[in-house]
Amino acid sequence: MVVLYAESETRQLVDFLYCLKVATKREKVELESIKEITKVLLEFYASKFNGWYQMSDTANLFKEIISAIDEITDKVNFNMLLEELLLYVGRLNFWIEVKIPWYAIIGIYEWVVHKKF
Repeated sequence: MVVLYAESETRQLVDFLYCLKVATKREKVELESIKEITKVLLEFYASKFNGWYQMSDTANLFKEIISAIDEITDKVNFNMLLEELLLYVGRLNFWIEVKIPWYAIIGIYEWVVHKKF
């Protein structure tokens, strides 16, 4: 059932990336600070996706993005990067969700809660 955790992790990452996108639009948030926070977040998820879920393509993409972040010099371009990353991770989440065996999970739930066989 590792797929349940991968789905949850990608959904959570979408939420974090959205918050970073919103924060980037605030005047008080400095570009260099938000870039460093984003790199830490992507390093964490790259390690997790590679090690726990064997999602090496996604982990490698995150590593490439981490390298590219240093080249960004303004918030407009940084926001564009976050928007594209949000699209990627959101779609990845949907594809992972399709792999969840919902019928079996619901069957177990019905059996435990309602004693339906």
